[in-house]
Amino acid sequence: MTIHVAGPTLVRSSSGTGDWTVWAVEQRAGVARVERRPDLIEVVVADAPAGDGSEAGFTAVACTAEGEAMVLRQAAPPALLVGASSCRTAPADPGGRELVAMGPDELLLLLSASALEARPAVLSQNLQSPAHLLDLDPARLLAELFTDVPYGAGAVLRRCAPTPTELEEPTR
Repeated sequence: MTIHVAGPTLVRSSSGTGDWTVWAVEQRAGVARVERRPDLIEVVVADAPAGDGSEAGFTAVACTAEGEAMVLRQAAPPALLVGASSCRTAPADPGGRELVAMGPDELLLLLSASALEARPAVLSQNLQSPAHLLDLDPARLLAELFTDVPYGAGAVLRRCAPTPTELEEPTR
């Protein structure tokens, strides 16, 4: 795991199976869990449970070496699948799941509900030009989305060759 300092935001990055790289931000009352396994990498983004017995929603992704990502959500915002000329939600149906085949020219953006609700205008502005999002450094993108947002969590997932400093042995 590598830690990036982007202004006041700490962004973790981790490379894993199938040239996947994950950048994650976990603020107060947010959860961004990244687990690497020999044949896949799993990412879960959520708001921390409220402590009142209510269930916290989550968005989760399991990425395979073949470039497929199983995206599912439960009572949380969907992931955003961003390509060079468009973006869409994944899964398309509330509470559903979707298998997405991703190339190196796409990314998945996951935000917890509280993070999304705090800065919808910034996200909307960034989505005006999907190609711009692909050109941005993922750590910088997350830092921009979490500017003045001290809570929640988020992650960016992309298929790209890891740099030599990001290569690590998988956690077992």
